[in-house]
Amino acid sequence: MAYLIRPVTADEWKRLKELRLEALADPVARVAFHRTSEAALGWSWSLSEPVVGRVRVWVHEESAPAEGLYRALGFVPTGRTPGNPKNPAAVEREMALPRL
Repeated sequence: MAYLIRPVTADEWKRLKELRLEALADPVARVAFHRTSEAALGWSWSLSEPVVGRVRVWVHEESAPAEGLYRALGFVPTGRTPGNPKNPAAVEREMALPRL
């Protein structure tokens, strides 16, 4: 099975955000998110081509639960806050997990 790793496009972002917010409201979401994320990271690190040096995520400044979930997986803030072209007032924080 072939996989394509790519950024989320602008037209996909709204639906992805809705799905993430729904998942965070689910009482068992933390467990499911953690397991799914661990599997995705394991897969990323196992690739021989392209070699993945780090995994990055962007977390909305008001999403403390999401930030906590990523921190639990080892992600750390990079200090970058890329702008959101659809909402310039929104601040998203970049977090990264480097390959060890």
